[in-house]
Amino acid sequence: MLNKVTKKWEQKLTVDQKEIEKLAEELNRSSLFIEVCFQRGLNTSSEIEKFLTIDDSWFHDPFLMKDMEKAVKRIIEAIENNEKITIYGDYDADGMTSTALLYESLEAIGADADYFLPNRFIEGYGPNIDAFEEIIKNGSTLIITVDNGVTGHEAINFAQGQDVDVIVTDHHALPEVLPDAYAIVHPAHPDGNYPFTDLAGVGVVLKLASALLGELPVESLDLAAIGTVADLVSLQDENRAIVYYGLKMMETTQRIGLQELLQVIAIEPEIVDEGTIGFQIAPRLNAIGRLGDAEPGVDLLTTHDPIEAKALAEFIDQQNIERKSIVEQMTDEAFKKLKIEKENSEIVLLADENWHQGVLGIVASRIVEKTNKVSLLFTIDPETNIAKGSARSITGVNLYEAFTKIDDLFISYGGHEMAAGMTAHVDQLEAIESALSLYLDSLEAEEVTQKVDAFVELADLSVEIVKELEELKPFGTGNSKPLIASRNVSILQNRTVGLEGDHLKLEVEQRNQLLDIISFRNGDLNNYLFEQQNVSILGYVELNEWNGKTKVQMQMIDIDIPGPKLIDERVNKLEQDLFKAEASQYVFYQESSYQQMKGYLPASSEAILIESLEEAEKFTGNSKMIIVDCPHAIDQFKATLQGNYDIPVHCYFYKDEHLYLSGLPSRKDFAKVYKFIGQYKEIDLKKNGHHMINYLEIGSKQIFLIVQVFLEAKFVIIENGLLKIRNNPEKMDLEQTISYQDALQQFQAEELFLYSSFKEIMEALNK
Repeated sequence: MLNKVTKKWEQKLTVDQKEIEKLAEELNRSSLFIEVCFQRGLNTSSEIEKFLTIDDSWFHDPFLMKDMEKAVKRIIEAIENNEKITIYGDYDADGMTSTALLYESLEAIGADADYFLPNRFIEGYGPNIDAFEEIIKNGSTLIITVDNGVTGHEAINFAQGQDVDVIVTDHHALPEVLPDAYAIVHPAHPDGNYPFTDLAGVGVVLKLASALLGELPVESLDLAAIGTVADLVSLQDENRAIVYYGLKMMETTQRIGLQELLQVIAIEPEIVDEGTIGFQIAPRLNAIGRLGDAEPGVDLLTTHDPIEAKALAEFIDQQNIERKSIVEQMTDEAFKKLKIEKENSEIVLLADENWHQGVLGIVASRIVEKTNKVSLLFTIDPETNIAKGSARSITGVNLYEAFTKIDDLFISYGGHEMAAGMTAHVDQLEAIESALSLYLDSLEAEEVTQKVDAFVELADLSVEIVKELEELKPFGTGNSKPLIASRNVSILQNRTVGLEGDHLKLEVEQRNQLLDIISFRNGDLNNYLFEQQNVSILGYVELNEWNGKTKVQMQMIDIDIPGPKLIDERVNKLEQDLFKAEASQYVFYQESSYQQMKGYLPASSEAILIESLEEAEKFTGNSKMIIVDCPHAIDQFKATLQGNYDIPVHCYFYKDEHLYLSGLPSRKDFAKVYKFIGQYKEIDLKKNGHHMINYLEIGSKQIFLIVQVFLEAKFVIIENGLLKIRNNPEKMDLEQTISYQDALQQFQAEELFLYSSFKEIMEALNK
């Protein structure tokens, strides 16, 4: 059974602090900078200097790729013979930049070139026979695929059968049998000798362009950088150089379409970095391919017309706005479905006829973020009863491997460990869900370790040191932003920000050193945080400039909150509206409130009565807990939470009568009551109990407890409704009686849960 993963932070590699200090002194660098370098395998001064000094030597000879020479000769031949060449691209940012780069390169050497990008919803991914047929009808005698092609056997065979040569340029995983293309240019081709196999599609095209032109097309490195960052290939080796120089090109870009797009985004070219590409440019280019025709993306990147560039940039930005709107709507719908249908399921599988196929993967990722469950989302064609979907996985579950175990349930599928696309008949969806659940049950629980570059004190995070860390840019896959952790910082302020309160803003302190924190899409964490709370934080440090001042801030990706996730929703009255939550566990400690309110719960929720410590110890929480009333004792509440620290716990802590307000009886009160009973020999509590209360000026609750204690200690007896002193009772510490101890625990529980701050509650629970 795959249980919930446990959080653990540790450094990627163990480091020798003496070595760190020695190298820091040698290079005149901070210890933190050297420690981060060590985590990247840069252990000597020469390795560090080489990593920081990017030059032309980082680029490899394009002719080391298999079929590169053959491809170049065929293209030159086509140009010399005035043949029409069509570039067959792809509908994502890598495919668009690949198409644009090759199109510009072919035009530069006089080719009659055109381009075609398949539509996600019509032709789908990769070579398509119908599309190839149309391209051939339009006069092309040479087709060059970019960012696709190695699995396009049928379409390529069709074209070759029409005496049209196909040159494949691709970077995706090679199948066991390659298509019968004229040439296959691929960095990982088994018969090639290329020293770096992790180029993006646009990187492969850059090498083809270099071979065609006889030199590196420097003016096209901006396109290569965009596609490389967008496709999440490793930013090591040649990719690092591509992005480094590409970003420099973008600082002074003469590409009109890119200028207009940056203007729409409201970012100056000189401050563009890999983050701008990954979070601003690439999503906009990908948006048009997700919603429809992707060719406007290539048009934008290649146009020389300022009016057309402006119109295309605005159109693409609008498409991205529409894409975000669709994602938000679908995300909201998916979570509503999840709460009603699948909240307690081990995996999430949801389907809807109205969902947009192009953004299913984004929404599935959102669900994984919130639930930490493998998530599959489908859109259904009601005419064919075919469901097309996207899936996202969690650490420890290889999605592609899981699908291979149940491949008979799919019409088709493809993908990798963390993401996949699939098609199935609607009536198979339930079977897919069951089969995947069984597969997950067969897996062993896995402890997830978050690899950290360094653990630091806040005092180590100066503006100068963060600037030093930025010299390791460009960051991305294989050269990620330094992930920095700091333990035991104190929260000074916490609040949510954003239109919907989606984001979390913190100010934390450690030994008088302050740090501002932003955490995107983690606004709900604010429910569990309070001022002066000690937490540990993990994230990326960056510089924030505001009003001419530069300061360090952290973009937090994780937080370690000691203790349970309690949400303060204390109430003075139980009303029916408090019992509407679906798929929730309502925990009661008082039978009276349990009997009163259990009938108001939705059918998907459960009412649980916990009256003893033993029952609390046996309790297992679900995905959402609501504590209705005040526990009898602090230990009872601790036992209820044991093993349920990852579950949000909403606390009503209702109590109809408060012992804390009346207080516990003192020793003097016990003596007064005993003396009073002794004087009157016998007391009819029913008739004269109120006289005793008035005479002694002790509250009724205290007197009731005192009598209970006396009875338990055998100081008094009740016969025929009359309270009498017993002769010669044995001496006993009355505060050790069960009755008094129960009352003391109740008093302490009320004091903590009803009258203390949540900071004090958390401190008490963490003792």
